[in-house]
Amino acid sequence: MKRLSFLLCLVMVTPLCLAQKQSVEQSRYQFSNEQQSQSENSETKEYEAWGLTRLDWKAYQSLMRGHRGVLSPDLDPITALGVEAQTRVERRRLAEIHVLFEKERVEKELAFQREVDQAWTRLYPRAQLIDMAKIAQAQKPKMPEQTSHKGRLLFFTTVSACAECDSALSVLLEQVNNGRKLDIFIASAISNTQIRDWAKAHNIAPEKVRARTITLNHDKGKLGMISQFTAKVPYVAVKVGANRYQEIELP
Repeated sequence: MKRLSFLLCLVMVTPLCLAQKQSVEQSRYQFSNEQQSQSENSETKEYEAWGLTRLDWKAYQSLMRGHRGVLSPDLDPITALGVEAQTRVERRRLAEIHVLFEKERVEKELAFQREVDQAWTRLYPRAQLIDMAKIAQAQKPKMPEQTSHKGRLLFFTTVSACAECDSALSVLLEQVNNGRKLDIFIASAISNTQIRDWAKAHNIAPEKVRARTITLNHDKGKLGMISQFTAKVPYVAVKVGANRYQEIELP
């Protein structure tokens, strides 16, 4: 009789235990899926915030687990991928993403600084503030011959009609005649032929171009790079070091 009661209990309890076990396993499976889904959503938001693809993000994570992560642990994803890019096409794609992000960053910072300046004026209209623009203006060399830096001059102009550009070019060509070297960057030029036609129209001496005393170049975003997207043509600078330039005030 006791044995029969035990067997009856066992028969009744076993389905209940199996149901509980199945419920626990199902809960674990759902929890695991939810965790995986949350992780994937978080990862998606992260790489999309950098303007990258899922494959880019996987490659970045792989890089940071290797030597690049040891050498440059704080490197951002775009720079890390760009530095380690295997092809010129890939390097160019990442460089363009980098420039877009930098442009956005600079624009935001400048916009906020303008608001800060306006807030000072509203809240403390009589306060004597340091005019950084005037200080920067005073620090600019007035003319190429007045700067102590003897590096190459950089001149940014356009193929379109620009009287101010032509005036600046005349001054710079005089400096070339006095021994300075000049790199001309032409915005909006769509071909080498267009640049050659521009040079001929502006009496750029071919022998100086052949000797590389003067170079003729497509702009390719260089003006934005060295001026942090704050300048427009005509623009003149002098090279003062590796990837370092100092703006020169035009006459």
